[in-house]
Amino acid sequence: MKIHPLILFFLFLINIFAVLIMGPCLTTGLLFVVHLCVCLLTGLKFQTCLKLFGLVFLFSISLFVLNYLYVSWDMAIHNFLRAILLTFISVSASFVIDFEWLLLFLMSKRLISPTKGYPIFAAINSIEHLKEERKRLNHLAKMRGLNHFRYQLHQMIPLLVFALRHSQRAATAMIARGLNDNKIFHLDYGIKKTDWLFGCLIFFFQIAFFAWHFFTIA
Repeated sequence: MKIHPLILFFLFLINIFAVLIMGPCLTTGLLFVVHLCVCLLTGLKFQTCLKLFGLVFLFSISLFVLNYLYVSWDMAIHNFLRAILLTFISVSASFVIDFEWLLLFLMSKRLISPTKGYPIFAAINSIEHLKEERKRLNHLAKMRGLNHFRYQLHQMIPLLVFALRHSQRAATAMIARGLNDNKIFHLDYGIKKTDWLFGCLIFFFQIAFFAWHFFTIA
């Protein structure tokens, strides 16, 4: 199930603000369950969720130990659960949201200038090229019998040179193709009715949980 990234972005942003404002409680726990269901429906695998939760748990347990040693047990539990909720929601959202689609939508609606949006595209795509270049350098270092840990520092200069060359090639390509603010987008990157319905449904649950939380407090 593919949902428009703008809808997902605002839904996940509401969950993050809820955790920041209310902290770990039953309401944010229910919102976390809704968030997890949305992630699974939009393509995130259950095994990936378990791996992410394991990494988030390891990160949060260090925060728990520091708070337990220097503050108090109650504050340690509170910050531990808060860190788990915030980190998992943020990281899982980055897996689900299609940022390229979101950027194309913003450019097609003239909310972001194409002369600024496409350089961001080039920067995002350069990450994969840098990963491939780093693998190639590691392979060469292994073939020559160089010390792996020591060679990691020596890779910085070749990677920097590669990044500069890639950025120059990308800039030359964009100039040669006549990229400007008057670019016309032929594909439709708008929000479909089904995406609106899905977003309204999840938003209704979020508002219902908020209302229930504040009425129970009052």
